[in-house]
Amino acid sequence: MLLVSIDGLAWQRLGPVLPRLPVLRGLVESGASGPLQSVFPSMTWAAHASIATGRNPGGHGVLGNRYYDRQHDDLVETWQRDATILRAPAVWQVAKAAGWSTAALLWPQTSRAQGLDWQVPEVYGQRNFESGSTPGLLSQLQSQVGLPVGHIGKLGSDEAFLLDSWVRDAAVWLVETKKPRLALVHFLSVDTFSHSWGPGAVEPRWGLELVDRYLGDVLAAYQRAGLRDKLVVCVVSDHGFLELTEAFSPWEALQAAPLKPAEKSLIRFAINGQAVFVSTRGAPIVQTPPPSPPPKGKKAKPPKLTPAESALTKLKAYLREQPQVEGIVEQDQFADLGLGSLADDPNLPEFIAVLRPDVQAVQGTRPAPRGKVLVGGHGYHPSHPPLLGAFILAGPGARRLQVKDMRAIDVAPTLGRLFGWTWPGQVDGTPRQDLIAAP
Repeated sequence: MLLVSIDGLAWQRLGPVLPRLPVLRGLVESGASGPLQSVFPSMTWAAHASIATGRNPGGHGVLGNRYYDRQHDDLVETWQRDATILRAPAVWQVAKAAGWSTAALLWPQTSRAQGLDWQVPEVYGQRNFESGSTPGLLSQLQSQVGLPVGHIGKLGSDEAFLLDSWVRDAAVWLVETKKPRLALVHFLSVDTFSHSWGPGAVEPRWGLELVDRYLGDVLAAYQRAGLRDKLVVCVVSDHGFLELTEAFSPWEALQAAPLKPAEKSLIRFAINGQAVFVSTRGAPIVQTPPPSPPPKGKKAKPPKLTPAESALTKLKAYLREQPQVEGIVEQDQFADLGLGSLADDPNLPEFIAVLRPDVQAVQGTRPAPRGKVLVGGHGYHPSHPPLLGAFILAGPGARRLQVKDMRAIDVAPTLGRLFGWTWPGQVDGTPRQDLIAAP
């Protein structure tokens, strides 16, 4: 099986350009395809973990691209953590337990992962590439393929197509020389270009055409290796894209809110697109049921708030009044969004401010740009149509049909059902037997 992630590919933008994409068009026409619903927040690292484990973020522990680590008072970017952050078995571990050889290239949360025979993770920084990859693999790719490995950490930003080209070459070599039964490959160009210029620009479309060619090169390698007729290809995307035309700075809002300086110092933000996670420094403040009403004829005394509780109450009221804020997600709504509970996971926030789907959240202490902006983003509720990703399943055992209501959490259990793997532990998704030709 080849599991391919095209980061940021929206289903509603795939159809109009399929005539320009011979490889993806062929897979769509021969297999099962349709929109794929991400998770909340609809961010790369949370969604890829859900695709690989069949669990929601509350189950696998990757809460977004960023979260606040209360124990160390640290804003964590998830790519700083290796695969031990995953609290649920991933598809490569399940396949390995079934006797399969496994490989992954630039798949999130695979740094130092158990269950992968060959892998180069998606991380940032040269040292992280070198320490997180399979020992000796980077030197093999340089000596046998001629790939540059000494500065792979710099092949990102707006030059992501260079990293995709690197991954294509590495995948071709792995398929032809190692022949892994399970290979995971992650392409970044569509996401990177959509962020920089907006999803409707020509650059993301051009990036998708490049990825289509690169995918064709990888499939040709399977053909040369004598494996193409046996190959199941599953193409996924972690989220679609929003067009953002207004900016909002949570840090500026905190400065303007009527909080005392000591209260402001307790607030921590972890921004995941339109989902602004709001936490306080110190022990988590778990939401409790409101107190019982006082006896008749007596007035209820207002509860005495701690500084952290006072800060949260004032900031929440202020954020509700801001036109860029669409609503507040309270703790009793976390479970419905697949986030679990703050009582079980202290790295969850006290509440989440959800911005309008056309608003860009500004990271850090930078002021928000004034006037109209035009960039792309994601992180909003995953059922919002522009944020629906793409799903394709083609090859032996896959039906030819249009898929409805497919979710990121359904991918892993469906692949497990297709290959007869025994999945350990709980999954939140459902095996989609309707996509599989054999019982």
